[in-house]
Amino acid sequence: MVREAPRRVVVFGTFDASRHPRVAVLEEGLRAAGDEVQRCNVPWRASTAERVRALRDPVTAIRLVVRLLRAWWQLVRRARALEITPDVVLVGYLGVLDVHLARRCWPTATVVLDHLAPVGGTVDDRLSRGGLRARFGAWIDARARDAADLVLVDTEQHLRDPGDVVVPVGAPRAWFDAARPERRQPGPLRVVFFGLYTPLHGATTVARALGAVVAAGTEVEATLIGDGQD
Repeated sequence: MVREAPRRVVVFGTFDASRHPRVAVLEEGLRAAGDEVQRCNVPWRASTAERVRALRDPVTAIRLVVRLLRAWWQLVRRARALEITPDVVLVGYLGVLDVHLARRCWPTATVVLDHLAPVGGTVDDRLSRGGLRARFGAWIDARARDAADLVLVDTEQHLRDPGDVVVPVGAPRAWFDAARPERRQPGPLRVVFFGLYTPLHGATTVARALGAVVAAGTEVEATLIGDGQD
């Protein structure tokens, strides 16, 4: 059996892997599959809260657009300096705008959008259900999907098209190494939840799960960090 040549993959966008490790998990998986992976990345440094606020505050919107254009200028320069011509361009998390730039930089490559957090859903989650802002967010999502050849989502519930692929959130290999039995400290199972307590983060589901674990007789010590709606 002849093994296929490794795919040349560029992981592209304004994501911040230090804050959102999802893209690093995908990179690990691609390398484990034998692909040649290079990262082309200039973090935008715009939090989700800022992006949502920009939908109702023109001053915030202008600041973010200027910051994005600066990041894109650097991205284009780095893309031109890459040593490979990619077969696949993976646009990292929060890349609903970056996907259009990726398509322009590599018009013949297969463009994959990691659509972990749709804008429309985030606006619904942070602001209110329905309304003009939510419809605008849904429009941004639709245009991003149109620009991509393949869309990755994290759950079955986020599937919107028969061609979508579910890729669970996952975790870096270092997390699994830390969970090896020989590295466990004595005492109860220790669990930490860190989040913004928005409905999207599922804090109430975590609380119910912890209750079920305790009811089953397992000794657990839980620390929940953060604040928010839930």
